[in-house]
Amino acid sequence: VLDVTSPQARTAVCLEAFRNGLHVVCEKPLADTVAEATVIVDAAARANRTFMVAQNYRYQPVMQTMRRVIERGRLGTIGYVNITFFKGPHFGGFREQMPYPLALDMCIHHFDLLRFLLGDDIETVQAASINAPWNWNRGDATIMTQLEMGSGAVANYCGSWVSTGWETGWNADWRIEGSKGVLLLEQDTVYFSNKPGSRKKIPLVKFPRTHQAYLLDAFARALDTGEEPETSGKNNLNSFAATHAVVCAAEERRRVLVRELIDAAW
Repeated sequence: VLDVTSPQARTAVCLEAFRNGLHVVCEKPLADTVAEATVIVDAAARANRTFMVAQNYRYQPVMQTMRRVIERGRLGTIGYVNITFFKGPHFGGFREQMPYPLALDMCIHHFDLLRFLLGDDIETVQAASINAPWNWNRGDATIMTQLEMGSGAVANYCGSWVSTGWETGWNADWRIEGSKGVLLLEQDTVYFSNKPGSRKKIPLVKFPRTHQAYLLDAFARALDTGEEPETSGKNNLNSFAATHAVVCAAEERRRVLVRELIDAAW
């Protein structure tokens, strides 16, 4: 089953598929709530069915290039990351009715990319939610958040879905700072710098299938081999719960453990 319904319908669709012995690849976000996400992941495990989430942003030449630079040790020890994202789309429909449309619908891509690039999970979250005076969504569509990784690296994320001027790409702009240098992504161009005032453009790796095409191929491979896909529901729980931790941190004005939300849901 290819589930491209809105998050509110995800649980019913997935559970019905598992009851009928079917495997599922679903759109992001994984569910409407963390509790529903854990129900779906648990049901997939009980039914011994493959359940995969469409985190297609991982499968682009720019992100694959950045991952390889990091894996080869060119940055040394990573200390901190800065991510900025600014767009002003008018989607209409369910997104504009969500309580926190950016945090709950879009940030899942960037948080999942952070985990993908650093090979690490998000442990704690602090956040502030902003309702800009011109916001055309029902809920706040601008956030500033700090994400602490298991390794000790810290990411600062500033994003808005109601930008009124110059925009970033959908991947956001990134600065990943390490002990040996800096990896930059600006307007989907990758640079490396280890000297003030200079930087070198990094050629992109060849990646024959991208985005949804890669996802569907990976889903088929998982069904053929029986192996857990890279973006399985189980793996995706950390990325997903981190977006809800942002909401919790902003509303309750406290530092939130991502694991706290998952454990409470189980």
